[in-house]
Amino acid sequence: MAAVSIIVPIYNVDKYVNKCLESLVGQTFSDIEIILINDGSTDSSGERCLEWAALDDRIVYVSKKNEGAGPSRNLGIQMASAEFVAFCDPDDWYDERYVELMLERQNDTGADIVVCGWHTYDGNLDVIVSTYCFEDIDSHYHLWMWGLRSAVWCKLFRRALFIDNRIKMPDCFGQDSAIHYYIMIIANKVVLLNSPLYYNLFNRPGSAMNSNIRHTSGSTKYLRHCWDLFIRDKKFEKYRTPLQMTALGIIDFWFNRIKEDTEYTERWLIECLTTMNKYFRTPDKIIDSRVGVVGSYSLFNGVVPKTFAGKRIVVEYCHTGLLSYMSGGNANPPSVDNPFQKIALNYDFNKSLTCDISNGNFDFLILDFLDERFDLVEICDGYYTKSDVLIESNIQHAHKTIKRWDMDVVRLWKRKCIEFIELLKEHLLPQNVFLVKNLLTERFGTSSHQESFSSIDEIKQTNLMLNECYLHFETSFPEANVIEISNPELQYTYEGFRHGCKPWHYNKGYYSELREKVFDCMLSRHDQILD
Repeated sequence: MAAVSIIVPIYNVDKYVNKCLESLVGQTFSDIEIILINDGSTDSSGERCLEWAALDDRIVYVSKKNEGAGPSRNLGIQMASAEFVAFCDPDDWYDERYVELMLERQNDTGADIVVCGWHTYDGNLDVIVSTYCFEDIDSHYHLWMWGLRSAVWCKLFRRALFIDNRIKMPDCFGQDSAIHYYIMIIANKVVLLNSPLYYNLFNRPGSAMNSNIRHTSGSTKYLRHCWDLFIRDKKFEKYRTPLQMTALGIIDFWFNRIKEDTEYTERWLIECLTTMNKYFRTPDKIIDSRVGVVGSYSLFNGVVPKTFAGKRIVVEYCHTGLLSYMSGGNANPPSVDNPFQKIALNYDFNKSLTCDISNGNFDFLILDFLDERFDLVEICDGYYTKSDVLIESNIQHAHKTIKRWDMDVVRLWKRKCIEFIELLKEHLLPQNVFLVKNLLTERFGTSSHQESFSSIDEIKQTNLMLNECYLHFETSFPEANVIEISNPELQYTYEGFRHGCKPWHYNKGYYSELREKVFDCMLSRHDQILD
């Protein structure tokens, strides 16, 4: 019996299947079974497969009527003789050490599922255009799995997961998305292999992924299939919030792929939302909300969805502190090239937040005080946040630096905080204000190994002052909701964070938990309003 069965659904890929099969038979780990399921191809794909089967007795070939990749993979799983199964699309290919390294990782950890990184290969340009690997957070996979790519081809599975739990992929596009979340939550252990071992081809004529409208036509079917698995085994209520968050993200992703076809898109979007309404509470209320996010980049990163079907849900006021947005001033914002930073500086210098609140522009306001760590600059009798963005910008104004933690400034901040709370109470339902208690992290690294920042003493002192800010707001505004990530295992900065390993950044597990908590709070508030 082979150690790994590799399942390949074949449909009209005669120009590509040779490269795929060459990569499989050439694996450095040779104790494999290769199962080729010809799904009713009308070109010479079947002949190519038979030629390879004649050359290598590890290849098992089956031909059947066309049903789609999902039923083909299901058949392959049933036929597989190995304890573990892997998948490869017939126009993609493996790194020569794919099976060796995936199985080695499984042997070292005893995991039910191993997930590797991948390269995206442009068939028109004939070049790798992107490479994706993962943050090392094995111990918290239940948090990050909702943002993980749902494709089966980057994973090694224990076959019993499919057989014992009666998991089958549906006969529609997105068939692997339909089972991904459920199989991840029932696995006893899921681990990452931070190496790109798979080559995913795109931009090839005839690819299923190149027909966006065709792909979306089955989206409600695979979403229902996904949710029904959770309902079948009485797990839906436990995972309702991340399932709803994920569904909105999937629908928004495909909307942006097909939005040019206005008539079809409108019908498709109505179908998606109608389907969601049968499973979830108030999805329409979430996507119709207007949300102001005030504070750090990490707070902005912890709020989803930000847009839906071309509609902006979140307006962000980042790189700014309370004394800045509650002060006067009419200085022109300095120039900066980064679009996100440009928006942040424009809002900070134009004092847009208080105007937007006064005009009733928000249903929810979510804030943190992490950016209160910055000093201020005084320009023309107005205060502005001396953030990293402002420091790096081309500031032309004469200005004076104001130390944020001077006692006079602290007292002024507390007075302005009371004024800000009164503004919120006047224009928002108090329960629709969420305070997120983000702090600086003291450690950096990965989930399995961390060490302290060299500036840990300064970080601890800053966090003491930030906690004073949070306490003042909480005691002055007890009606507001308070959100805090209390799990100490998530209180670190990932060493490979894309915007820098800095104590004001976190890790994927932290952000995943924060998104779920914020989303759930908004759902709860909508439910209370409806009741």
